[in-house]
Amino acid sequence: VFTDGLVDQWYNTVWEAPGLIVFYTGEVPAGSDRNGFVEDIAVHFVTPETDRSTHYFFFVLIAGELGPGMDDAETRRMVRQIFITEDAPMFEACQKMMGTSDLYSLKPVFLSVDKAAAAVRKALDDLIAEEVAGQRA
Repeated sequence: VFTDGLVDQWYNTVWEAPGLIVFYTGEVPAGSDRNGFVEDIAVHFVTPETDRSTHYFFFVLIAGELGPGMDDAETRRMVRQIFITEDAPMFEACQKMMGTSDLYSLKPVFLSVDKAAAAVRKALDDLIAEEVAGQRA
Protein backbone atom coordinates (compact mmCIF):
# COMPACT_ATOMS: atom_id res chain seq x y z
CA VAL A 1 0.00 0.00 0.00
CA PHE A 2 1.48 3.31 -1.07
CA THR A 3 0.54 6.17 1.24
CA ASP A 4 2.85 8.97 0.08
CA GLY A 5 1.80 10.84 -3.03
CA LEU A 6 -0.49 9.94 -5.88
CA VAL A 7 -1.16 6.37 -6.95
CA ASP A 8 -2.62 4.60 -9.97
CA GLN A 9 -5.24 2.04 -8.91
CA TRP A 10 -7.10 -0.62 -10.85
CA TYR A 11 -10.03 -2.90 -10.16
CA ASN A 12 -10.89 -5.78 -12.47
CA THR A 13 -13.77 -8.15 -11.87
CA VAL A 14 -14.37 -11.57 -13.40
CA TRP A 15 -17.72 -13.33 -13.05
CA GLU A 16 -18.00 -17.08 -13.62
CA ALA A 17 -21.64 -18.12 -13.80
CA PRO A 18 -23.50 -18.70 -11.73
CA GLY A 19 -21.96 -17.57 -8.45
CA LEU A 20 -18.19 -17.04 -8.51
CA ILE A 21 -16.79 -13.51 -8.56
CA VAL A 22 -13.08 -12.70 -8.53
CA PHE A 23 -11.86 -9.16 -7.89
CA TYR A 24 -8.31 -8.17 -8.86
CA THR A 25 -7.07 -4.89 -7.39
CA GLY A 26 -3.77 -3.13 -7.18
CA GLU A 27 -1.99 0.15 -6.92
CA VAL A 28 1.42 1.51 -7.87
CA PRO A 29 2.97 4.96 -7.45
CA ALA A 30 1.42 7.28 -10.05
CA GLY A 31 2.94 6.80 -13.49
CA SER A 32 4.73 3.55 -12.57
CA ASP A 33 4.67 0.48 -14.77
CA ARG A 34 2.39 -2.17 -13.29
CA ASN A 35 3.91 -5.04 -15.29
CA GLY A 36 5.11 -7.69 -12.89
CA PHE A 37 3.09 -6.24 -10.02
CA VAL A 38 1.12 -8.90 -8.16
CA GLU A 39 -2.48 -7.90 -7.58
CA ASP A 40 -4.56 -8.42 -4.47
CA ILE A 41 -7.30 -10.97 -5.12
CA ALA A 42 -10.70 -11.33 -3.47
CA VAL A 43 -12.84 -14.35 -4.32
CA HIS A 44 -16.55 -14.45 -3.51
CA PHE A 45 -18.69 -17.54 -4.01
CA VAL A 46 -22.45 -17.57 -3.47
CA THR A 47 -24.77 -20.53 -3.61
CA PRO A 48 -28.48 -20.74 -2.72
CA GLU A 49 -29.55 -22.29 0.54
CA THR A 50 -33.30 -21.71 0.20
CA ASP A 51 -35.50 -19.49 -1.98
CA ARG A 52 -34.70 -16.58 0.34
CA SER A 53 -31.27 -17.33 1.77
CA THR A 54 -27.79 -17.80 0.36
CA HIS A 55 -24.48 -19.16 1.56
CA TYR A 56 -21.77 -16.54 0.97
CA PHE A 57 -18.10 -17.55 1.07
CA PHE A 58 -15.15 -15.25 0.47
CA PHE A 59 -11.44 -14.95 0.91
CA VAL A 60 -8.91 -12.22 0.29
CA LEU A 61 -5.30 -12.64 -0.76
CA ILE A 62 -3.24 -9.51 -0.11
CA ALA A 63 -0.16 -9.73 -2.27
CA GLY A 64 1.54 -6.52 -1.16
CA GLU A 65 2.67 -5.23 2.18
CA LEU A 66 0.10 -4.62 4.87
CA GLY A 67 -0.46 -1.15 6.28
CA PRO A 68 1.44 0.18 9.30
CA GLY A 69 0.69 -1.84 12.42
CA MET A 70 -1.19 -4.51 10.44
CA ASP A 71 -0.44 -8.22 10.62
CA ASP A 72 -2.26 -11.24 9.17
CA ALA A 73 -4.55 -11.64 12.18
CA GLU A 74 -5.48 -7.95 12.20
CA THR A 75 -6.12 -8.02 8.45
CA ARG A 76 -8.38 -11.09 8.80
CA ARG A 77 -10.26 -9.38 11.64
CA MET A 78 -10.68 -6.19 9.58
CA VAL A 79 -11.92 -7.99 6.44
CA ARG A 80 -14.36 -10.09 8.49
CA GLN A 81 -15.58 -7.03 10.40
CA ILE A 82 -16.22 -5.14 7.15
CA PHE A 83 -18.28 -8.06 5.85
CA ILE A 84 -20.25 -8.43 9.10
CA THR A 85 -20.94 -4.72 9.65
CA GLU A 86 -21.31 -3.49 6.05
CA ASP A 87 -21.89 -6.16 3.41
CA ALA A 88 -24.09 -8.67 5.25
CA PRO A 89 -26.49 -6.05 6.69
CA MET A 90 -26.92 -4.55 3.20
CA PHE A 91 -27.66 -7.96 1.66
CA GLU A 92 -30.13 -8.73 4.44
CA ALA A 93 -31.85 -5.34 4.16
CA CYS A 94 -32.21 -5.75 0.38
CA GLN A 95 -33.70 -9.23 0.81
CA LYS A 96 -36.11 -7.97 3.46
CA MET A 97 -37.17 -5.01 1.32
CA MET A 98 -37.57 -7.07 -1.85
CA GLY A 99 -39.30 -10.02 -0.21
CA THR A 100 -40.34 -12.42 -2.95
CA SER A 101 -40.66 -9.70 -5.59
CA ASP A 102 -38.77 -9.98 -8.84
CA LEU A 103 -36.18 -7.19 -9.08
CA TYR A 104 -37.59 -5.79 -12.32
CA SER A 105 -41.12 -5.61 -10.88
CA LEU A 106 -39.74 -3.08 -8.37
CA LYS A 107 -38.77 -0.80 -11.28
CA PRO A 108 -35.17 -0.21 -10.21
CA VAL A 109 -33.21 2.78 -11.44
CA PHE A 110 -29.93 1.67 -12.98
CA LEU A 111 -27.02 4.09 -12.88
CA SER A 112 -24.08 4.02 -15.30
CA VAL A 113 -22.02 2.20 -12.64
CA ASP A 114 -24.66 -0.58 -12.65
CA LYS A 115 -24.02 -1.53 -16.30
CA ALA A 116 -21.89 -4.61 -15.53
CA ALA A 117 -24.19 -5.83 -12.74
CA ALA A 118 -27.22 -5.44 -15.01
CA ALA A 119 -25.44 -7.40 -17.76
CA VAL A 120 -24.63 -10.19 -15.29
CA ARG A 121 -28.25 -10.30 -14.10
CA LYS A 122 -29.46 -10.57 -17.72
CA ALA A 123 -26.95 -13.33 -18.50
CA LEU A 124 -27.97 -15.22 -15.36
CA ASP A 125 -31.67 -14.82 -16.23
CA ASP A 126 -30.91 -16.22 -19.71
CA LEU A 127 -29.04 -19.21 -18.22
CA ILE A 128 -31.97 -19.92 -15.86
CA ALA A 129 -34.46 -19.72 -18.74
CA GLU A 130 -32.33 -22.18 -20.76
CA GLU A 131 -32.21 -24.57 -17.80
CA VAL A 132 -35.97 -24.36 -17.24
CA ALA A 133 -36.55 -25.01 -20.97
CA GLY A 134 -34.33 -28.10 -20.75
CA GLN A 135 -31.69 -26.62 -23.04
CA ARG A 136 -29.01 -26.60 -20.32
CA ALA A 137 -28.03 -29.15 -17.70
